[in-house]
Amino acid sequence: MCNPKIRAEALRDSHGATAHNQWLAAEITDSLEDSRPSVPHDEVMARMGTRTLHRNAGAACDFWGIVKEP
Repeated sequence: MCNPKIRAEALRDSHGATAHNQWLAAEITDSLEDSRPSVPHDEVMARMGTRTLHRNAGAACDFWGIVKEP
């Protein structure tokens, strides 16, 4: 006979996995339907490198590494 606590935990895990899979499927669908042009990986990495350098230097910058004026 299965321990009720173990069974309840397995059921919660199953529901959590189902919810996660539904969320992930929606994210993938949204991404595939996005009409904006994609950004090449190398460009994203270069922008992130710039952003990291500015952040480490103490400058405030936006997502793309553009320094914000105080």
